[in-house]
Amino acid sequence: MGKPKTKNEAELISEAMSVLGSRTSEKKRKSSAANSARSRFKPRPLLELACSCGGGGVLAVEAHKTTCPRGRALRRRVAAGQPLE
Repeated sequence: MGKPKTKNEAELISEAMSVLGSRTSEKKRKSSAANSARSRFKPRPLLELACSCGGGGVLAVEAHKTTCPRGRALRRRVAAGQPLE
């Protein structure tokens, strides 16, 4: 396929290719679902995070300082509504 002769032809071809590329098929849907399932971030268990404030093995926001890595993770998960497991 040669180069389009006019700007109008280039715009038409670009629009057609955009429409064709954005169509979804069952194969695209399955591929997208598989890729997103494979790349999901798995958070580390809170007890594996280092505690630098002396809060120990307690999973309570009040027990850890804001400078503690475990305390920061606890606060982040509480704010996001995630379970503290």
